[in-house]
Amino acid sequence: MLDPAIPEREVVEQPIAAANVVPAPVTSTPDPETRWQPQQSLASGDLDTQMTRIQNWALTRLGSDAFITSLMPGYDLLNRSRSDQIRTLWLDIGADQRERIPGFAAEFDPAALSAEPAGTACELFLPAFIPIADRDGTTLFVDTRKGELSGCVGEYTAEGASEGWLWPSITDMFGALADSLEAESVFMNYRPMVRDRTLAWNREPRS
Repeated sequence: MLDPAIPEREVVEQPIAAANVVPAPVTSTPDPETRWQPQQSLASGDLDTQMTRIQNWALTRLGSDAFITSLMPGYDLLNRSRSDQIRTLWLDIGADQRERIPGFAAEFDPAALSAEPAGTACELFLPAFIPIADRDGTTLFVDTRKGELSGCVGEYTAEGASEGWLWPSITDMFGALADSLEAESVFMNYRPMVRDRTLAWNREPRS
């Protein structure tokens, strides 16, 4: 977990940097058959707008304008150094699997998977994936492969690999988070609750 005392801009530098190397967010709605999609509407405004909303919420409800590393349920936001470490780790794990398991190597070719459109499910962690948040081996990443959804946010785990996109862009992800905090609505199956100026996330029961 990152030190919550580090400057907010340093904490979120990786998401901001990732947003700057991909095209503008898409405005169309992707195929509804893709994996879980956020229930909130697409974000209105740019990334800085969403960050400001979250900062203002934290100042009002928590008494601090610092950006909190564990603000998202289940994840810690990453700075560039930690992002690079996690990216290298996933790439090394994939390379080791392909070296040890011929069948795995034959079925999952990094070059072929890298040529797939952004947002496509993927069994390997690819060089085009930029980690932005992580906890206990589950990583949120920006998919910079080409395609309509270039710049979308996905999730990668050792057990499930990546099953597709979660949000069309980082802006939409933080917009959904800001919506949740402001309205105390569900975000990624969790609902925010503030007690004694402390944020907690309560998991919603499955319906």
